[in-house]
Parts: sequence; structure tokens; C-alpha cells
Amino acid sequence: MATKKNKNGFIYFLIVVLALVIINPLADKEIMPAQSIVQDKTKTKQSAPQKKHSKPSFKQKLPITEIIDTPYKVENHYPTQDVFDENICSIDQLHMDYKASLTKATKRLSHQYHHHYYKLNNYLELNLYAVTMTKYFEKTLIERINVLHQEYIKLLGSSAEREIKLYLVVTPERTEYDHYTSFYSDNLIESLGVYFGGLNIAYIDYQNSDDKALKTAIHETVHALNAHIIGKTPRMFNEGMAEFYENMTIKEGNIDIVFYTKQLTKTPYPLMQFFDYQQWANLDIHHLYYSSWAWIAFMYGDGNRVQSLITFMEKEQVDPCSAFSAGETYNIFQEVYSTLETDFYYWQQNFNSQ
Repeated sequence: MATKKNKNGFIYFLIVVLALVIINPLADKEIMPAQSIVQDKTKTKQSAPQKKHSKPSFKQKLPITEIIDTPYKVENHYPTQDVFDENICSIDQLHMDYKASLTKATKRLSHQYHHHYYKLNNYLELNLYAVTMTKYFEKTLIERINVLHQEYIKLLGSSAEREIKLYLVVTPERTEYDHYTSFYSDNLIESLGVYFGGLNIAYIDYQNSDDKALKTAIHETVHALNAHIIGKTPRMFNEGMAEFYENMTIKEGNIDIVFYTKQLTKTPYPLMQFFDYQQWANLDIHHLYYSSWAWIAFMYGDGNRVQSLITFMEKEQVDPCSAFSAGETYNIFQEVYSTLETDFYYWQQNFNSQ
């Protein structure tokens, strides 16, 4: 009897071992680290046959080229802006209708302001108004705007190759910034820059710093490029792109954005919450800008995510005077990137754990 019991015990032991061998891989798969899940999905997508595009593939070069383990704080200085008159159904027509007002705005500037004109490329012209300007500011601004426009061409191809005239006013003192913007808005107390889409002109507070003024100028230029190339866009996209690209520098002719591992200082709003521009009036504006920046930074972290962002931009181009609602935006991304919400959450967790 003892021998039979031992034999039965041995068989039972083998069954338990085999069960563990089978069950453990399944358990491991369920608790796989978020980063591994995202990487596996990326590999799966990359191994699939790629469709041919007439425009350059953006997967070859992403603007995030360096990761530094240093604390970083996103600056949120752009609480409001007058973007579009929805009664006008054409962006080009809108700019034509406001042309007289634009001329009036530039003539309103004091005689101390000098008009600097630059033909940056075959499509892009810059009209810059400033009292004084260093060579560094002038050279860096021209270079960054030109490369930034090339970035939109990489993203959207020939649809971004259109004639664009930019108007930027750099005010030397805060009092002048408040004075000139007060003609169009009385709610810019916290802002350092604003782009008025109808007038097609941006005002930038110099802030006693070339580098600070450059960041603000690029932020407002992104709004202008979005308006001219895409049209009206949801605020989370418009502000997220502006917050993201304002930190750009140029390295070997390409956009270089340093991404800090401690940059995620707090949890962004849930996706659908900051996608809904109607909630922006009732939520913390700084947290909304931060959430929008975090989402765009996430989208630029992988070539497949960028392609889904391009799809969204191309669909938004179809009707330039109407921005997608939160639900429409979410559905568009669900069609091309069904795991967006989950991956965005995992991405946050991974950075917070570093």
C-alpha cells in the first residue's frame, strides 16, 4: 500500500508541475509590464506591409531625440485666444475679410517699431515688427520657423505647401503688450503671447529675454500654421502642438526637442475630458495645457502614433472652418489606433516610475 501511495503521489506531483508550466506563461502575460505591451504592439504594426505614401515617411525622424533625467516644468501662459469667425466658411476668405483690420493693427504700432520682412521659402513669408532685436533672436527665429514649416510638410505633404504670410509683433514692455492686445481681448492678463486667427497676427511679450520670447513666438507660430494649413482644430490639439514645439531647437537641420523623464509632474486629465473643448471654461487651464502637451508628447514618441496623428490632421483639413468635437476626435483615433487610451495611460505610468 505504501508503494501505491507513493506512486499516486508522484503522478499527482507531475500533474501539478505540468499545470504550473501551462498556467504561468498566461499569468505572466496578464501582468506584463506596460512598456512591454506597448513595444510588442509597435513591433506587430511595424512588421505589417507598409502602404505607399506620396509624402515622406515621418517614421524616419522623430523630433524627440534626447531624454534627460532632470526636473522640468511646462510653462502655461496662453489661456485664451480669438481663433475663428465661424460665420465665414473659408479660412482664406476670412483672412481677406480681415485684411483691412490687419493693416489697421500694424499701423497702430508706434513709430518705434520697425517692420522686418523675410521670404523664408517658396511658400512662407514673415512680417516681424519689433522696436529692437538682437542678431541672435532674428537668426534663431527665422531658422526655427522655416524648419517648423518643413515639419508640417513632412507631416502633411503638398497640402502644407501653400502661401502663408505670418505677422508677429514683439513688444519690448509688458505695458505695450497689454495695450495692443486690449483692442481685441480683455482677458489676456496671464498670457505671454496670443495669436488672433481672424486678423492673422500674433503679439509676443519679450519678457526681457531672447530665449523666452523665442519660445512664445514659436508657440504662436504653431497656431498660425495650424490655422493656415489645417483650419480650425480642437483646443487640445492646437495648444498641445504649440506647447510641444515651443521647446524646439535645431540640430543638423532637424527639429530637436529634449524630453525630460521628470516632465510628467502630475497626472493629465482623462483623455475625453481635455478632448472636450466645452469643458475648458470650467477646468484648470494650466492643467488642460499640460494634459494637451503630455498627449502630443506621447503621440510623437512612436512612428505609428505619429501616423495616426497625421490621419486626424488630414481629416480635419476637409472642413477647415469646423473643429471636430470630443466624440468625433475620439472615434477617429479609435478607427486607426484602438489602444490609444490604454497606451497613453501605460506611457504615463512608465515615466512616473522612472
